[in-house]
Amino acid sequence: MYGAALCQGCLKRSVVGRVLRWLRMASPHPRDSILLVGRSDAQSLAALELVTSVEKGYDVTIRVIEVGARPVLQGRCTTLKLDYEFYEANYETYTGFRLSVLPHISGYKDALVVLPDTVEDLAAYALGEVFLGDRRGIKLDTQYRVAYPLGAVSFSELFQLFPSAAREGRILFERSRAREVVEWALLSSPTLCNATVSALLGLTKVLNGSKIFKSALRQV
Repeated sequence: MYGAALCQGCLKRSVVGRVLRWLRMASPHPRDSILLVGRSDAQSLAALELVTSVEKGYDVTIRVIEVGARPVLQGRCTTLKLDYEFYEANYETYTGFRLSVLPHISGYKDALVVLPDTVEDLAAYALGEVFLGDRRGIKLDTQYRVAYPLGAVSFSELFQLFPSAAREGRILFERSRAREVVEWALLSSPTLCNATVSALLGLTKVLNGSKIFKSALRQV
């Protein structure tokens, strides 16, 4: 597993470096507004902690919207004095989550939207949904600037850094039809998961530039 051979301090530095690098891949602007979208799971709690940590030295505004079964992030947002909104929603897939988010973020067109997907989440989303033909979730990426700061971070690493977050569970990942394949790949050959995530982001970028695809998504 990722991070298994690193001491706690080394692991934290490694994870924080990757989080910052993946945030920068989304080309944030000076004095930007970051909208972190949670989904009532462990990844969302970890994403909140990591994003607020790496951005505290920059001139950005962080807001949080949680779309899920219950307000898991509310207490921490109160402590951090962050603007927070909760919307109850039920969904069974990563695509369902993304589609549930869209109605609640229309007022944040200029914000950098941060999703809490780990490398396992993105690989499962790709293999279990997008690569099987359900590309409706990419509608989010075509309408907003979207960042995946945990895209190179594994569950194992997150739960070593934030053991208390683990009790919230990996809800969508546990339900994914691709879960067993992703878990096998991460144990056997982690580069397969990395390649899958790269392929997903590459596909998203291509489809984001396709006028035909955007036109089709507007009909969804």
